[in-house]
Amino acid sequence: MTVRQILKRLGNGPWRPRSGRRLWSNSVVHRILSDSVYTGTGYHNRYSFHVPKRPRTQGPRSGERTCRQPRPQAEWIPIPVPAVLDEPTHQQALAQLARNRVLSFRNNMRHEYLLRCLLTCRTCGLAMFGVTTHGSDGKPRWRYYRCHGRDCVSRDRDRACPQRQAKVDELDAAVWEHVKQLLNDPATLLGEFEAFARQAEEHATDEQIEEQREQAQLRRLDREEQRLLDAYQAEALDLTELKERRQQIAGRRQALTAQREQQARIRAERQVAQATLADLKAFCERIRSRLEEATLAEKQRLLHLLIDRVIVGEDTLEIRHVIPLRRLKPEGIAPGSPDGPCEGSGPVAAPPQETDERLRSDGVRPALL
Repeated sequence: MTVRQILKRLGNGPWRPRSGRRLWSNSVVHRILSDSVYTGTGYHNRYSFHVPKRPRTQGPRSGERTCRQPRPQAEWIPIPVPAVLDEPTHQQALAQLARNRVLSFRNNMRHEYLLRCLLTCRTCGLAMFGVTTHGSDGKPRWRYYRCHGRDCVSRDRDRACPQRQAKVDELDAAVWEHVKQLLNDPATLLGEFEAFARQAEEHATDEQIEEQREQAQLRRLDREEQRLLDAYQAEALDLTELKERRQQIAGRRQALTAQREQQARIRAERQVAQATLADLKAFCERIRSRLEEATLAEKQRLLHLLIDRVIVGEDTLEIRHVIPLRRLKPEGIAPGSPDGPCEGSGPVAAPPQETDERLRSDGVRPALL
C-alpha cells in the first residue's frame, strides 16, 4: 500500500489523530512507518541546533537556535521506549516506501510548467498544479493545470472542486503576454500609483486638520475619564456605574485609535507609491530588452518577481502584480539551466541582486519577498 491508500483507510475508519479531526497527515503516517522510535528504540543527542544562516529579523524566536542538523550516528544515545510496530513490519514498510519513492511524481522531470507555484483556484482557494496525460503511444498529449481541491482524500473534502482544468498552453500564453504588455507599456502600471501620489498631495491639508481633530477628541476623552474619577471620589457615582462609564470611554478611545492607525497606514502607502514612480520606468526598460530571448527558467524568475498570485476562475483570470521597490541590477535575472527546472521542484531561487520588497496591486501595500 502507498501512504495515500493508508490515509484513505484511516479517513474511513474509526481512528482519529490526537487533534480529533478526521484527516490524518501524510507526514505523520510516513514518520510512524519510517522512524525507529516506533519500533522500540529512541535516540538522544541525535541532532544539534544552530542559529540559521538567514535568521528571522522579527518574532519571539528571532536569533534562537532553531536550525536542526543531524549528528554523526556514533554520537547517538539509544533509549528503549514502548514499541508501536514490530521489526518485521517496520522493515517491510521501509522497503515499500523505497519502491514508492522511485515511482513518485516528484521524480518526474519530463514536463515543465511556466506558472508553477503561482496559480490559485477561485472556486475553493487552493493551489493549482500541472499534470500531463499521455496517449496510447506514450507521447504527451494533453497538459492541464488542476486544482488540489479535486483530491478529496488528501484535502479531506466531501466532494471534489467543481472547477474545470485549465489548459497549460493557453494559460501560460495569456499570463506571459499580459506581463510583456505591461513591461512594454509601463504607463498602465504607473497610472495606479500616480493616482495614489495625487491623492497624497490633494489630501495633505485635510489630513492635517483630521489629525488635529482626532487629537482633540482623545484629550476630551481623557478629561471625561478624569471627571468620572473625581465624581466617584466625591461619592456622586457608585463603583458599578463608574465601571460601565469607563468601559464606554475605553471603547470610544479604541475605535478612535484604530481609525488613526488606519489613516497613518494609508499615508505611508501613498508615500511609498510616490517614491516608486521614479524607479518603475527604469526597471521596465532594463527587463523588456531580454523578453524575446528569455528561456523558460528566466521567464519563471521574472514571473515570480512581478506576480504575487494568479487566481483562475471558470471564465476569468485575475493577475495580482507586485512591483520591486528597490533597484534591480541588470544581472539580476541570471540565465537558467538549459534544461529548465525539473517538475516537482520549488520556485527558482531568487538571485542575490533582487529587491527586498515589492508593492502589491491589491491594496498597494508592501509585500516581503
